[in-house]
Amino acid sequence: MWRDGSGRCVTREYIDIIKYMDGRGALSSEGPGGEVRGCSPGLPGGATPACRGQVGGRQAAAPRQGACARHPNTDTMARLFAGTSGFSYPEWKGTFYPAKVKTEEMLAFYSGAFPTVEINNSFYRYPKAETLVQWREQTPEGFRFAVKAHRRITHDKRLRGVADDVSFLAGRFQELGNRLGPVLFQLPPSVKCDVALLGNFLRALPPVIGRAMEFRHASWFSDEVYALLAEHRTALCIAEDGDRAAVTVDVGPFGYLRLHRSSYGDEDLRRWAAYVEARLGKGQDVYAYFTHEEGAPAPQYAQTLNTLVRKASGDAE
Repeated sequence: MWRDGSGRCVTREYIDIIKYMDGRGALSSEGPGGEVRGCSPGLPGGATPACRGQVGGRQAAAPRQGACARHPNTDTMARLFAGTSGFSYPEWKGTFYPAKVKTEEMLAFYSGAFPTVEINNSFYRYPKAETLVQWREQTPEGFRFAVKAHRRITHDKRLRGVADDVSFLAGRFQELGNRLGPVLFQLPPSVKCDVALLGNFLRALPPVIGRAMEFRHASWFSDEVYALLAEHRTALCIAEDGDRAAVTVDVGPFGYLRLHRSSYGDEDLRRWAAYVEARLGKGQDVYAYFTHEEGAPAPQYAQTLNTLVRKASGDAE
């Protein structure tokens, strides 16, 4: 047994996980190393003071609030969090970002335009703890980071024996504090429906993690799976791209949309706005992310979706 940075005893496998998910490869066969830092247990707790970043020497603006709708029975407000999958793209300079923006200024600028971003690189390598602290400090109160879980959990181990992996994920991303949004677990197309496997996985997740499941094999889309997701307060990710159409079934306490087609026309966006409006009307928040791949103008699509929903809710600026 070894001890992590918080003094907690951890297994050798846990230390292997840390190195693997940080992109440093597996632990060598040499004896125990020193302290392992950045793997303290737990999840985001109370609020963290907002500390906005700066762009070009000026303070970044607070993010544009997503469209809201009031539930007719509970009188609660639900919110649309619309943004993009990723934010650090040099090709956006001169279109979305100012032409001369520095890489380290992008997040502060982005968080002044959108209330959320989906982090995709975490599928390959988790950000360092200090990077997450910087992200938290550069974004204003109310901003949310959605996080794609590491492939070790979903693609390598395929949800089996991942308790330590999930514990590490939770410990690392606690650095985001109250900026942490949902965690997305995306299964590969080769994993077919296994209700027992899914149930064991969901029962092992910390209950305070907002979680969404993205299935890529058709066998998962069944009432039995939907009931299991609902039982464990897990959202069904509604995803579409150039090869697959979205299965628009409302499951879970919030909506999670991955809109990854390379092109969306006005009618496409109006259709998704209508879907979002209906979900907000049920008192459920909706997270929606557009891809930048194949040159898709993701910021434009996200801004248009937000505008359409704001107008429909009578909250247009």
